[in-house]
Amino acid sequence: MKYTIHCLKNYATFRGRASRKEMWCFALFSIIIFDILAFIDTLFLSPIDLGQVGIFIESIISGLSVPYLAHYYELHPEETGLSILPTIWGLAMLIPTIAVEVRRLHDINLGWIHFLPTFVPIIGWIWWIVFGCIRGSEGVNKYGDKPEI
Repeated sequence: MKYTIHCLKNYATFRGRASRKEMWCFALFSIIIFDILAFIDTLFLSPIDLGQVGIFIESIISGLSVPYLAHYYELHPEETGLSILPTIWGLAMLIPTIAVEVRRLHDINLGWIHFLPTFVPIIGWIWWIVFGCIRGSEGVNKYGDKPEI
């Protein structure tokens, strides 16, 4: 829990380093809350159809491409619509997630530019998992001291 709190306190800090544990704990926390909100949303609220804007927002949150989602919803029109609670959570966690991922890249001595592949569908998920598993640099690197937590 202390790793998640640390991430939320540094929600827009793109400097410094983040350990593997910090990134994975924050990701797990975000996914669990997202799923709980999706469950609540499914039980009590109906999705709002925002058309192309909704597809764009969902692509940002899910990491799937806009053309893929548009095609999916053409095939499954009954599933169109944006779930309110998970969407709000996903947008609220967007900056903290990017910040912890950039700090994680700093821990393995890579710059923010190496974050860009995460925006490529499928490849981005693989890239995210790979850099999330690599051991960080020992001691001080060009991005700062080794993370304390």
